[in-house]
Amino acid sequence: MSELMAEECGSVHEQLSFLLENHFDHTHAKLWREIPLTDEPFVEAWEEYISDIHVKSPLTVLKNKLVQLNFPVKEGISKSSGYQTAIGRGPDAVLMPGATGIELEEPGNIEVYLYQTIAGRIPVIQVRNRKDFETLVRVFFYKNEPVSIPPSMGACMIKGYNNWDRVKKYKEKWHSDNGYKENMDFLWRFEFEKMKSRPELYQDIFFLLSDKEYSNVPAWMLGIPEAEWRRYPWLFAGNMKLRTTARCAFLAQPATIYWTN
Repeated sequence: MSELMAEECGSVHEQLSFLLENHFDHTHAKLWREIPLTDEPFVEAWEEYISDIHVKSPLTVLKNKLVQLNFPVKEGISKSSGYQTAIGRGPDAVLMPGATGIELEEPGNIEVYLYQTIAGRIPVIQVRNRKDFETLVRVFFYKNEPVSIPPSMGACMIKGYNNWDRVKKYKEKWHSDNGYKENMDFLWRFEFEKMKSRPELYQDIFFLLSDKEYSNVPAWMLGIPEAEWRRYPWLFAGNMKLRTTARCAFLAQPATIYWTN
């Protein structure tokens, strides 16, 4: 009996031996002295947005830069010709049919800043109002459609965002550098195709962050004052999550949005 059990244990050990194998490749791992990493190219554009906010309201600045904010959250809006033209081709969104803009309950309570992570700085759009947070999630991930947002969601990461403002600036610089050439519009089509093969030139990553109880757990369940508990979301849902969601890990994944409690 004991011999049989020993034989079975040996067989199980052989079957599970693959769990002891180390498949991690540290060849290209960064040294601690190289951290934090250099900012991604999109950070420069967001530095400009933040600078403009000192003169104009945050929502006004963001609407001028991020085309989706020019459309309301409305059922079927993503299938409208105006929306598809604005999102797919990047013309002036305010000229598109149906571009009446989003409605926020507290448009004055929006903060835009760059948060330092070990993978470089990441743009953050932070709102105090829960409904406004849900609106922004619908805008940037659900194509302005009025879908339901889980109550437990307190932060999300938008990845691979096609920033037409950056495309516009790229085109302006290209025109400036090649202004002497003929058939500029024709040549731009080729340049645009070249640019599309380099997503770092036009795609952004940014976070949406809300002011809510962590994991939607009310203060009374923990036996602490609400004012004290509401300090924790910034610590856990904000700072900790942003620190741990290093872009070097997320950039390797194909998904577009990540949400946390």
